[in-house]
Amino acid sequence: MFDIYCADAEEKYRFLLGKAGTPSLIIIGLNPSTATREKSDVTASKVAKVALHNGFEGFILANLYPLRATKPKDLPGAGNLALIQDNADIIARVSREQRSQVFWAAWGGDIGSRDYFPQALASIVDQVRSPTTRWVRFGPLRKDGHPCHPSRLSYRWAFHEFEIDAYLQALK
Repeated sequence: MFDIYCADAEEKYRFLLGKAGTPSLIIIGLNPSTATREKSDVTASKVAKVALHNGFEGFILANLYPLRATKPKDLPGAGNLALIQDNADIIARVSREQRSQVFWAAWGGDIGSRDYFPQALASIVDQVRSPTTRWVRFGPLRKDGHPCHPSRLSYRWAFHEFEIDAYLQALK
C-alpha cells in the first residue's frame, strides 16, 4: 500500500509512511498510530486525500516523536533525545531524497502535553531549514494557536502559510 516506509524491526517506532510522487508534501504529526506498510488508518487516509486534492502527487507522513501510541497520553513522560535526533535526521534525509520542501504542520494541541515535543519540532525545523523550505497549515489554527491535527480536518479547508519560527518562539 505504501512505498515509502521506515520503521524499526518490531514496528514499535515508525519514522515515515507515504507514497512517492512529485511534488510531495511532508506532513508532521505528533506521533504514529496504527498505520503500517500494508494498512492505512484514518490519519494516513485523510492526509493522502488532502495532498492529492491540493496538487501533491506524493505525501510523506512523519511525526514529532516516532513511538507508536493511539493516544498521546500513552507516550512516555520523558523523551529519548537520541530517538528525537534520529527522527529529525530521517525526515531531513527523505526531504532531500524526494526533493520535498513543503511541510504541513499537523500535530494538533497535544504538542503541549510533553516537554520534549517542542524540542523535537525545533530539531526537525533546524534539519530541514533551507531558503526554499515552506511550512503550511491546513485550515484555521485551533483556539489555542496550534495547527489542527488531520483527524479534525474539513476537506473544504485550504492550505495557508505557517510561520514556524514565530510558532517555535511562542512555544518557549
